[in-house]
Amino acid sequence: MKNLKYILISLILVLNFSCSDSKVITDSLGTLTDSLGTLTLKLTDAPMPYNQFMAVNITIDKIELGNAADANSFIVIMNQSTTYNMLTLVNGITETMANMEIPEGQYDTLRLYISSTEMVMNNGDSFTYDMSQNGLSGSGNMMGGSMLFNNQTGSIDITLDHFIDIMAGSQNDFLMDLDIDHSFMLEGVNFSGMGGAGMMNITGFTFNPTMRFVNLGDTGTISGFVHMGSDGLSDVNISLMQNGMAYTTTHTDGTGHYKIIGVPTGTYTIMAEADGYMINSSGDEANMGTMQMANQTDMTVDFDMIVN
Repeated sequence: MKNLKYILISLILVLNFSCSDSKVITDSLGTLTDSLGTLTLKLTDAPMPYNQFMAVNITIDKIELGNAADANSFIVIMNQSTTYNMLTLVNGITETMANMEIPEGQYDTLRLYISSTEMVMNNGDSFTYDMSQNGLSGSGNMMGGSMLFNNQTGSIDITLDHFIDIMAGSQNDFLMDLDIDHSFMLEGVNFSGMGGAGMMNITGFTFNPTMRFVNLGDTGTISGFVHMGSDGLSDVNISLMQNGMAYTTTHTDGTGHYKIIGVPTGTYTIMAEADGYMINSSGDEANMGTMQMANQTDMTVDFDMIVN
């Protein structure tokens, strides 16, 4: 009897040691794994060139990640309803939506549960668009991959053109850049007043999400200062172009500075535009041609503007 007691104690000690020595979880495929990598998903905004709004809100209730090996296998990476004011996420500012360890493997689908969107104007008028009732107002637009509204789950399924490849012990940082200007389609637009003091009025909007999704580990950054003389110019539209089309956009802040993050390797042109101004052709020659972006590169592109 004493020998049996010692055997049981030894067995318990072995089990306790084994459990504390490795992280064992059950994934959605029903298999045990201790091979985990960390996934971080950040949100930013390619802003619209309007100064008529105090908030452009998007409420995301849940985010899931689909396993490429099984079309019906999804891991929840965010499960807390959160409202993001996209107008605050500009010029390199991001909001972390998810940061967690997940099993190693390849993932090819991002599933977003967006319940509602809202636009609040400077005069206090607000307009909402309920995704659960209306779904997508169009087919959506994903730069790389495709987007589909899933009627069964009330979610947006984004099929990625490149797998999220998670390896054991790895850190993986991804960026979802939502293009507000093309996602929120304004209706009944008219202006009262003249010039810069003019007030925009709308009757509502529809939501047709347009976004890009990039691996931050394979990208670089472009930032700069737009000025006339020594004075920075605010609200200058900065467009990053690739193959003759806008890849992403931003605008300068109150001090004339801008920043574009998550720019993949490739050849681009960049331009600055503002009502009443034009790029000074003397001294800005280097900015008028093409530029080559390399991984983990920080490029500086300034613009000197003159009155048009």
